Amino acid sequence: MKIDSYKTLVREQNSYPGSIGDSCCDTSEYAHLKAMLDESSDEVDLHAFVTPKGFLRHPTAPEKDENGDSWREDDFTTDQGLPLFLASVAKRDFALPISIYMRIKEAGWRTGNGDLVSLSFFAALSAKQWLINLCTVGQVLLFQLPWRWSDSKRQIESSTTSSSDYLSWFHLALHAHPLCRRLISKKTLKAKVQVYYAPEPNNEMIVLLYDRVIDKYW
Repeated sequence: MKIDSYKTLVREQNSYPGSIGDSCCDTSEYAHLKAMLDESSDEVDLHAFVTPKGFLRHPTAPEKDENGDSWREDDFTTDQGLPLFLASVAKRDFALPISIYMRIKEAGWRTGNGDLVSLSFFAALSAKQWLINLCTVGQVLLFQLPWRWSDSKRQIESSTTSSSDYLSWFHLALHAHPLCRRLISKKTLKAKVQVYYAPEPNNEMIVLLYDRVIDKYW
């Protein structure tokens, strides 16, 4: 992974546009981790993902990919929006979380792609501690199932090798009651981080951040 000229994280295992497909998520999670360690993340810019029309994966996201699918504001998902919101709140960047909240509320609690926000995203947006705790515990129970829902494929798939759901869970769990988030062990979380970032060159900076945050909050 590397920080590009837009001050966003992009992946090096894929060529463009695959390299920027999760830039908003990756950059936001990086900024969130730094904020939870009380460290500055000025090397990245969360506002790079904001446009007058909404939010997007990366400033250079193409209008259409090779399959004719949109990559702009109407492709924005919960997977991108939740970490962006959590990071902006943790950084105390008050204008950005308010903007995210208002735009999603005015859209009928839907992200740019038209989907309803996940319950976890709604819990974070509404700042309901009991609901954040409930989502955290509920997802732990769902991890016991052999299937998961894939937002990108829009279908049910096997969860046996999935680690991305654990990372998404982890970022919300940081704001849950300690007893809720500790239902998953430090060892398991660190292993999931290692598996998720294993294919990515130069992943040390992000893996180390996860390890430090896990050690601090678990």
